[in-house]
Amino acid sequence: MWWSCWIQIGAWVVGAVCALIVLRNQKTQTEGIGPYTTRALTITLGIPLLLTLAMERVLTGETTAALVGALLGIGIQKDKDH
Repeated sequence: MWWSCWIQIGAWVVGAVCALIVLRNQKTQTEGIGPYTTRALTITLGIPLLLTLAMERVLTGETTAALVGALLGIGIQKDKDH
């Protein structure tokens, strides 16, 4: 399936660009890497990784569903400070 390769390449390009944007925005702050930056980097690099492993049939359906749930939990978790 030739289209599978292009989907994976596109996902990694988008993930890399998003990670660079997160790191560029972080560079303007003086506080260092905080929880929001860590969360954003986990999501932007975790989604292409999960997509690649699922499309290559390395992960089973149940494992993929559990990891998607974990990424959603990371993305929508509520902070105690706010």
